[in-house]
Amino acid sequence: MSNKNPPGWVDSIYQIKTTDRVQGGPNGVINAAPIQLAQRTDALKGGLNFVTTLSGEDVQFVGSFAEGFTLTNANQALRNSDSTFYVWNGQFDKVVPPGSTPETTGGIGDHAWKDIANLTLRTQVAAIDGLKNIGRCPDIATLRQTEPTQEMQLIDVAEYMSGWFHGGGYYSYDAMDTESEDNGGSIIVTSGGARWKALKSDYLPGDFGAIGGDEDADTRALQLMFDSKENIAPVTGDFALKNFNRPSAGFDSWMTYNYTLRLDGYHGYSDFSKSTISLPEGVARITAVIITNSSGTIVLPKIFGNMQGTTMPFNYIDDGAIRVGAGCKHLTIVGSGIYHYPGHGIVVRHYLQDGISSLDEGIPYDITIIANDIRHCWQSGIVLITGNTIRVRDFDVQYSGSTQNANGRVATVGHNIHCEGVAGAGGLNNLLRNVSIYNGNSFNARMHGLMAHTAIDNLRVYDNNFQYNVLDGARYEGATHSLRSNGNKYSNNGSRGVTFNNGSLTAAGFPEKQHDAWFSDTYEHNGDDGFTDLSGSKGLNISGTIGLNGGHGITLQENGLQTLSNMVIYNNGKGATSQKYGINGGASSYSNIRIYNDDPALYNQKAFNFRGVCSARGITTDENSSTFDVLDGHPGNFPENDGNLRLSSVYGRIVGRKMYVMNKGAGGWRMPNTYDHIEIGFTAPADMLFPAPTEKNTQVSFTLAITTGVAYVKILQGQGTVNGVTQFEVKGGVSYKLLYDSSTNLKVTVI
Repeated sequence: MSNKNPPGWVDSIYQIKTTDRVQGGPNGVINAAPIQLAQRTDALKGGLNFVTTLSGEDVQFVGSFAEGFTLTNANQALRNSDSTFYVWNGQFDKVVPPGSTPETTGGIGDHAWKDIANLTLRTQVAAIDGLKNIGRCPDIATLRQTEPTQEMQLIDVAEYMSGWFHGGGYYSYDAMDTESEDNGGSIIVTSGGARWKALKSDYLPGDFGAIGGDEDADTRALQLMFDSKENIAPVTGDFALKNFNRPSAGFDSWMTYNYTLRLDGYHGYSDFSKSTISLPEGVARITAVIITNSSGTIVLPKIFGNMQGTTMPFNYIDDGAIRVGAGCKHLTIVGSGIYHYPGHGIVVRHYLQDGISSLDEGIPYDITIIANDIRHCWQSGIVLITGNTIRVRDFDVQYSGSTQNANGRVATVGHNIHCEGVAGAGGLNNLLRNVSIYNGNSFNARMHGLMAHTAIDNLRVYDNNFQYNVLDGARYEGATHSLRSNGNKYSNNGSRGVTFNNGSLTAAGFPEKQHDAWFSDTYEHNGDDGFTDLSGSKGLNISGTIGLNGGHGITLQENGLQTLSNMVIYNNGKGATSQKYGINGGASSYSNIRIYNDDPALYNQKAFNFRGVCSARGITTDENSSTFDVLDGHPGNFPENDGNLRLSSVYGRIVGRKMYVMNKGAGGWRMPNTYDHIEIGFTAPADMLFPAPTEKNTQVSFTLAITTGVAYVKILQGQGTVNGVTQFEVKGGVSYKLLYDSSTNLKVTVI
């Protein structure tokens, strides 16, 4: 049985000499060579194991030189005071006393202590500050000069540009991509054509070089980010935009040709609500951002136009903080605030310059604008010019038409909400339709809270507050069909609550003045009328509450056929020195209306001024509102009623279906045929002009009592006969029966 080989390497193998005496056993000369060869083999094996140990594989950290330890094999490592690790490459067991060092316990060398660099490095990297031991690419410029050496190679970029402290992050080499262009942020192309791609799911302006407050860097970075079409992370920070001073390039002067940024083809969600962008002072014609061919939701930053330091021009301009242009569909714009912009706030309008061949192409569709805190735009706050299915909701727009600019210039417009479908006569070529405006505040505009003109095609306005505007709460003035206004408060405005002055969309085949317009709102505390119809509409329907206005409660053009119903009208003519009326009406229909006046000394309001042939049903008045006036005193304007109307005036009295008219002088007096009894006298011979006989009023009859004087019964405008001739004389003290006995004749007989 052989003994265990002694440890250690043997430099030479013993060869038996001719003089040696043959001897066996552990120390016999005959066994010397085999023993040495086995010893060398063990040493080689141990060396191989030690090489493995030096690589750091399978090494166990068992203690430190400071504490001391007894090592039993080469896989055990001790830590030195400088945080390096050592293994013993000598004989075992190795006793290491406490408080020792590699140098004091055998030294450092081939058959002594060895530093395990791999283990040291791994330990340093695993430390809480271990990242300091990993290399980083300093910036994007260096990344462009760094060629990858293996597929999917990773690299860590410290920042976009050295010293900026923005951007950077991990990039991976995409060996499969040989075509993508360098976009300045998410894709970086080396000089050798390799593509480094950022390992991010969404991006910030800093990833493209923005630093905040530098108009060149910020403008470039924001445009690069928009052009990349990457997802945008919630953005914070303050960014400055530059003026490119772009030429008009042949486009009309009022178009938004001088823009700073263009967001084209973006589809997704972006949130800039916790960031700001600022425009340079002194630039009167500039649009911050144009959005085209985009969808999704864009939450805007706060936008500062810096108009206070800008000299404004004389002419109208279409520039705005934001313009939604051609190709935008299913897009929501959420405003975070627009302040002192030298133009409009938000505009929806597409132009040929957006890259379309005709304005019939690319019409903005299904656009929602949620616009909070728009203040002091030089022109209008929100402007809708072209688009289909546009919603403006949950908005707060104030002080549009602001004169807070360097030269105090007054703009040609100044409305908080401005709908202007640029169209020809009768709405020809109108490109704005199906608009809804709701749940918003529109205060303190230099002109109107809402201006809708040129063309109105299916406009819905509801649950808004149009208040404290210098002129009207709202002015509707264009070729109109299908308009609904409901639940709005048109109050506390300097002029009227609402002005309605519309033609019709005859270009679309709708009849003249058949507006299909319905209002059910509150109109109070306005400087002039609560509501005024200047158009003579034949399709205007109004209900709601009208009171405490400085002018009339409501004025209706006398040649219209308006309908008023379900109304409370009270205390108008507030502080007025001239006579005002609850209803200053025309040829209208009134039903279910209550009119009252709490204090005639404060409110100079009579109930009615009848200016056309009208009807009244379900009318309730108080003692202070039982008086009326009649246009030119014509009895023909006394209203047909349900028999319950009780009114009086200097022109006569209405007691249900009986009318008692004060004496008339010479002239022609229009008379009604809607009362059961008419009593009238004359101070001079006069003509009584009754409505013409028709199929509709055949067999209509009533009585006529002449109290004094002489008059002649005639047909208005000579369209029929009286007793077969042109006129019939009636005299004081005599009563008559009048009967339309045919569609061409009015028969008068003495009772």
